[in-house]
Amino acid sequence: MEIKQIVLEFLKDCNKECKDGNLFGNDGIDSIGFLELLGFLEDRLGVDLDLSEYDPQEFSTIDGFCGIIEQIKGKSNGD
Repeated sequence: MEIKQIVLEFLKDCNKECKDGNLFGNDGIDSIGFLELLGFLEDRLGVDLDLSEYDPQEFSTIDGFCGIIEQIKGKSNGD
């Protein structure tokens, strides 16, 4: 399953819509929800998600966040 679909599935399960594509907007998640999302993805993808080298602006949108997760996943798979 594509990472964006996994993220959208998580948001749907949390009753969050992120209509404008912003993870942290009015319809988005809060900081606790973001930590829960990271844990969910780590379990689902089997990777350790270290976001410390990324600018928080880069993962403020669903597309930006998914792009970063793809990069991290690729590095962990040796791509």
